[in-house]
Amino acid sequence: MIKSISWNEFLTSIGFLIAAYYVVIIILYYRKECLDILSNRGKLALPKSNQKINIAAPVSDIPDIHSLHQSTADNTLMPLVHELMEELNQVITVAGRKRYAKEELVFSIQQILQNYAQLKQTTFQTSINSYIESETGNHCSIHLSAGEMNTLWMS
Repeated sequence: MIKSISWNEFLTSIGFLIAAYYVVIIILYYRKECLDILSNRGKLALPKSNQKINIAAPVSDIPDIHSLHQSTADNTLMPLVHELMEELNQVITVAGRKRYAKEELVFSIQQILQNYAQLKQTTFQTSINSYIESETGNHCSIHLSAGEMNTLWMS
């Protein structure tokens, strides 16, 4: 057993433990951002601000209120879409490993999509359907028809 430890050794050990803790937290919660930074070799892409602003723009170039509202709604739903994609990926991967039957997989996906009903009939629904279709084909070798894709969203 350790009979004596200096303050220097203690603080160094605690420092390494805290650093390891934060590395794990960063990897768990910010893995996408970390991969983006690493793929850009540490260079963050900043938007270029040397564009001139045309104050006298024609009315046709100004976005209407509906499109502004739609883009704001899309931005607020993006974290929810990301969450759904991760959850679907986990379920489909497990279903592929455990060789779920098609009915079991469809039921599992329906259960998940019930928790994300606010994404139904949005611009994201077609992307989510495409993702489900490709992932079930890749991981489970199960191909869902258009009718089956529509029944996934019915609760």
